[in-house]
Amino acid sequence: MPQGNGRLAERCTLGEVLRLFGWTALFVSCVILSKGVAAALFAADPEFPDSSTMQVLEQLRLLVGVAGMSVLAVGMYARTWSEKRLPLSRAYLALGLVTAMLCLGVAEAFARVREWRKFGSLVSIPLPIHSLRREGESYLQPGSYALPTGSDFDPERNQVAFITINRYGLRGALPALPKPPGRTRIICIGGSTTFGFVSEGEDWPARLQSLLSAHGDFEVINAGRPGATTWSDFRYLRDRLVQFEPDVLLLFEGFNDLWRGVRRHSAEQGDYGGVDLELPAGEESLDLGESRSGPVRFSFATYLIGRVLESWIKEPDVPVGPRLAPGQFRFDPAVVSIYQSNLAAMIQFSRKHGIQPIVVTFVGCDDARRPPDEQRLCLKYVLDNMPQLDVERAQEGLDLYRQVTREVAHEQNAAVIDAAARMTKDMALYGDTVHLTPEGEDQLARVIAPEILDLLGARKERPGEALPSVGN
Repeated sequence: MPQGNGRLAERCTLGEVLRLFGWTALFVSCVILSKGVAAALFAADPEFPDSSTMQVLEQLRLLVGVAGMSVLAVGMYARTWSEKRLPLSRAYLALGLVTAMLCLGVAEAFARVREWRKFGSLVSIPLPIHSLRREGESYLQPGSYALPTGSDFDPERNQVAFITINRYGLRGALPALPKPPGRTRIICIGGSTTFGFVSEGEDWPARLQSLLSAHGDFEVINAGRPGATTWSDFRYLRDRLVQFEPDVLLLFEGFNDLWRGVRRHSAEQGDYGGVDLELPAGEESLDLGESRSGPVRFSFATYLIGRVLESWIKEPDVPVGPRLAPGQFRFDPAVVSIYQSNLAAMIQFSRKHGIQPIVVTFVGCDDARRPPDEQRLCLKYVLDNMPQLDVERAQEGLDLYRQVTREVAHEQNAAVIDAAARMTKDMALYGDTVHLTPEGEDQLARVIAPEILDLLGARKERPGEALPSVGN
């Protein structure tokens, strides 16, 4: 039992306790939960904090502030209550405060060790992947990012992909401008399946670069952007990518267009629809400035609290149209035709600017020949994100958009690499239906590389150096 003399040994009054908690609540409300400090403490990206999380913190600030003022007022002016002695000495109260501070210190130490084991730093955390793009911008923000990755097929596969975006808004090394003479520059365009949810050097464009480099002066640029469709990629190609003077354009499109077409009718989406070949290019500077890195964190514990808040906050439901019974959904030919015309426009635009288009069908581990339970697991990513579909319709949609991709390529007399038909369906190569593991990224590059060399007439085989083929 704490011993003390004088005031510490005296029993504290209710007013003293109320004033202590009141002033503490006001401090938390006015300082800790103020907009700038709250962003630095709780937001995953303090420079561009999540608006929903900040709104919740603002509401919490108001609640804590009102509670603090109310408790403080009672402690200061309600004499009948405030002067009442509690069976608690001031020494015990002081001990409780010291214990609380120690507990906060232990929690902070635990949080820092936890994140250090994940990210390798005790002072900073890489930027979250959702900071890659800002609303209304086509390009990716230069910076260093971390993406926790898992697997729908292997619960124990939990890794962190470390991703760097250069000052041109691209993954990988900074392309030289103007393009060096004699260099064959290949740009890979598409969504997250092109971008790759893997660390630097493990994405299939980077692996393709390694495979092609033995056959000449090749440079492969990863221009994939998570969530991109043919609608946004056409503009990205027109406004930015042509400035890199590419010789070849690999179009790895289709899955996100399927997603948009299923999610709701294209006419209801302001950021999806048919493109216009005649519209002039926008004026965008290629150089986006220096890369950002994860800021120094004052507290890792508050960072984790912010992540918990984000997980509790549900995003508004995206309108998806009327709910249908399993098997009733039908793919609208008018929506599918938007993908057809957009892909054709990208091929035509490429040729107009002296770029050779090569269409690559998007891959996946889906296979209608699998047992029903196994096929449902393979399609989990599609079923989770496109709730209008059942297993049969999900497989139909994947097959439909792949077939449309092939047909558009043939109609436009463009070369097509049917990676979907040639890539193996082994689930160990996939994190979900369409996103690849590092091993899968490497295998996809090995499917594409020999086709590219043959199309460009650049294969240089030496004994023992032939590119391995990949069977079904």
